[in-house]
Amino acid sequence: STCNMMLFVGLSLLLSECLGHPVSRHAGQWDKPPTMIGSEHFVDCPIVGNGDLGVCVSNHSGDLTLHLASNGYWSSAVWVDMPIDQTRKDGDEFFSMTRIATVAISAPKTNTTSYWTAVQNLSTAIVTVATTSLGASVAAVMVNESDVKSQWKPQALTGPLNAGTNAALVTFTPTVSGIFNLSLNVPYGGPNNGGGAPPLPSSTTYDSDDGSIMAVRDAVTDIRNSLALQRCVYGGQRNSSQWWMMPSATNRDRCIMALPPAPGVVSPPRLVLADNTSDTRCTWQLKESSSSSYTLTDGHSCALLRSNGTEPYLIVGSCQDPQVLQFSWDGQSTETRLSIDGSRCLASVEPNVLIRAAVLVKAITGLASPVSLISQEDYNVTVSLNVTKGVPVQLLTLVPVHACGSTEASVQACTPDAVAMAIANLVASPGDFKELESLQSAQWERYWGQMQVDLGPQFQTLEKFYYGMQYQLGSAMIAGKQPPGLWGPWLTNDSPGWRGDYTTDYNYEAAFFGLFSDNRPELASGYFANVEMYWDTLGRWRAGMDTWGTGSRTRSAVDSENDFFNREQLSLSGKDRVPARYNGTQLPTHVSIFPDAYYGSDWGIEAVGAFLTKPFIDYVDFVGDLDFMQHRAYPFVKAVGDFYQSYTTLVDNSYHILYSCAQESCSQAGSETGSVLKSNDPPYDLAFFKRIFRTLIEWSQQLNVDEDRRPKWQQLLDNVIAYPLATSYEGKTVFSQADIQDGMPTPSNPECARYPIVYFNAMHPGEDIDLDGNTSLLEVARSTIDLVNSYNQWSPTNGMCLAWPPASRVVNNVTHLLTQYQNAANETMMNNLLPYIENHPNSGSGCNMENSGATVAINDLLVSRHGNGPTKAIRYLPNGWPKNQPMSFSNIRVKGGHLASAQAIGAGPGSQPSWTELTILSTFTYTVNATIVNPFTNGSKPEVVNVATSKPVAIDWVRRDRFTFVTQQGVLFRIQAV
Repeated sequence: STCNMMLFVGLSLLLSECLGHPVSRHAGQWDKPPTMIGSEHFVDCPIVGNGDLGVCVSNHSGDLTLHLASNGYWSSAVWVDMPIDQTRKDGDEFFSMTRIATVAISAPKTNTTSYWTAVQNLSTAIVTVATTSLGASVAAVMVNESDVKSQWKPQALTGPLNAGTNAALVTFTPTVSGIFNLSLNVPYGGPNNGGGAPPLPSSTTYDSDDGSIMAVRDAVTDIRNSLALQRCVYGGQRNSSQWWMMPSATNRDRCIMALPPAPGVVSPPRLVLADNTSDTRCTWQLKESSSSSYTLTDGHSCALLRSNGTEPYLIVGSCQDPQVLQFSWDGQSTETRLSIDGSRCLASVEPNVLIRAAVLVKAITGLASPVSLISQEDYNVTVSLNVTKGVPVQLLTLVPVHACGSTEASVQACTPDAVAMAIANLVASPGDFKELESLQSAQWERYWGQMQVDLGPQFQTLEKFYYGMQYQLGSAMIAGKQPPGLWGPWLTNDSPGWRGDYTTDYNYEAAFFGLFSDNRPELASGYFANVEMYWDTLGRWRAGMDTWGTGSRTRSAVDSENDFFNREQLSLSGKDRVPARYNGTQLPTHVSIFPDAYYGSDWGIEAVGAFLTKPFIDYVDFVGDLDFMQHRAYPFVKAVGDFYQSYTTLVDNSYHILYSCAQESCSQAGSETGSVLKSNDPPYDLAFFKRIFRTLIEWSQQLNVDEDRRPKWQQLLDNVIAYPLATSYEGKTVFSQADIQDGMPTPSNPECARYPIVYFNAMHPGEDIDLDGNTSLLEVARSTIDLVNSYNQWSPTNGMCLAWPPASRVVNNVTHLLTQYQNAANETMMNNLLPYIENHPNSGSGCNMENSGATVAINDLLVSRHGNGPTKAIRYLPNGWPKNQPMSFSNIRVKGGHLASAQAIGAGPGSQPSWTELTILSTFTYTVNATIVNPFTNGSKPEVVNVATSKPVAIDWVRRDRFTFVTQQGVLFRIQAV
């Protein structure tokens, strides 16, 4: 039938009409209000999102409260504006995601019994709420110029909105008539790292003509950064080349000015790096005071260092003061630096980028009389809504978020309020509102239409979790926009855990583990743009520093400030600063959306840069984009290879990764914790090391470049040291965290089981060991996974994304794995289907976005490619399926660019299922072979049929258990037994 055919062609929109998409079975449900509003970590509220805007729904400050945040809304200076790459005594970084505002609807107080229920519908991406006083629906939509109907004025959607703007659509139906209050609240304050942060600037307006209310919130208090001193860690300070400040400089686009102190924050006036305008305050220059000695002065005052040098600000003082700073200039035009005593250099970090958000709320229809103002302050505006029982009220909430730049002119020209008003004026009738509802519906139909999975009746809880993670991805990611941080765009606190940042030693990358096999590779575009902002600048600079530091975990405050880039980055000796000057790129463990806002250390984990390449490599493997490979992925992977090649040490004819931490600061537990001297050859590095050089060899051949480098790369790959092994408490041979005999989880100290990647990386995400691998290592891998996951309940603090995918890559009993996954999901899943994980096994808290990566574990049990050599092959149901249990999937993307679909009833682990259908379709724009492990293990031979022509195609056997055939883009092939 047509419906049956559409299943395997993968046109899932028609499939939904024919059979119904499995996602429609699942929803989040509440019979009482959420309780975790204001948390720095997880939220338990109903959530919606459009890939950038996130809306958390609660009753926190009204019958219906919307908490608004955006992936693009970050503060780049959360204490006072000072050099971003300089730390304060408490070591906190100077950037953070933060919330934007709340919108609250409050009904008149009644004597009736109050209740609050909600449903989070995954298939429609709409939250419905029922309270004593109202029933409501909430959705979020991305509005792009191409989506606007012709009679709307397209010029209103140009300029700052060229990447789309955010809209939340709210319809509420009152159960009583009367005056409801509508409030728009901007939080007073901002991200805080120890107290005393000035509040972020905000303002509100009320338009009496159309009754709309609006708030604008800026993410920084000042775009200008203080000048400071810090250790001269390289030939010049990153982003602080002072060529423009030298007496002979011309065409200056930056200048130094004295900035009056913010009240109660810094006094006396500080010196800042500013945009060079005609501002008469930009009068500070270097003046030669003696041979090769310079003073920073405006002709009247001079630069001093505040507080006897223990804090890094440069302030305005008297030129007669004995503390006047005297700089020496090294005279190098390419790496100018101004230093004091040869060890401390002047740092002049670029001005902050101003992020500005506007929130405009407008009633479209349903009011009995015009809106009237109740109260208005800088941080709150409240109006009255005269409503009638049973008459729906439509509220449009627009949330444009703009990166306004870092110059005086760009900041002054950035007026999101005007843009928001322009769009609001276009949505003036129920018909216009309906257009946006249709647009939201179409966006989610496209999203769910890209793939589907049905795990059968026995595993419906696991399927619910699976689609909950898919829903989280679709709500938090959209092509071309900023990727989500640790908590996604659902923040109800100005200071989320770990600043809600991009933590690069697994959390950031893990969110992208599954989206390639989910057949949504376009969602990685924001990640690529973000990482490319760092790897070729910051990464090369960090790898090439003169020295790396001691990384002591008990440093004095002054040492921490002067040695920020090296604190916690452990040196080779573990005691003293040592020469570095490595090639290639190596990244820190915390970055942001700003090129100059990052946490300087890698916590001793040398695999950070390699880990960041995983989505780049996956994109090429799954999509086959040769242009992306050549111009974006290959240069990055090559730079990481250059770092490893310069860092690795040859000992007894084997290449070692010495003095590299498996866990942050080598906190591997046991008697050897914190010792970098004993943290050698962690699988965390070794698996990525192999994948990097394996990829470089393959891609350089495909691109016909770097032929002269391949022999060395092959030598490194062939002679890297074997994975270190250990004996567990239970007497099993397992993978160790590093070349140590301590640090395995035990009944009395299970701590390290919270971070399973340190044992599992060879299986995933390093992808070196799988079902095509070495038999003895395969058994070690299975023993390691069973042991470590037995301590963390298969839901470790640091995520199912780290516990599940490695197990699926070496599956030995599919029923056992599915059962463990389902039990873990059942124990951790909140009402909104996000996992709440703390203290698994005994400490710490994870984050929600990273767990979206757990979906790859399910996909890999259904269909996945194994092996790294010329006979690597696709396996349908690699270990079979639970006995008598049905399953089906459509359009799972596998490496090689194929979309695979199947339907079967299981016969148990390792047994051939009863296949109903097996199909494969290539998406590559060039001809590739599909190599498949024979799915018919009962002695039947496979036949491959071109569905369009109904004719079989030629196959070749590359091994006894696998065959290959030539595919063509867009041609569907059926695999059947003969």
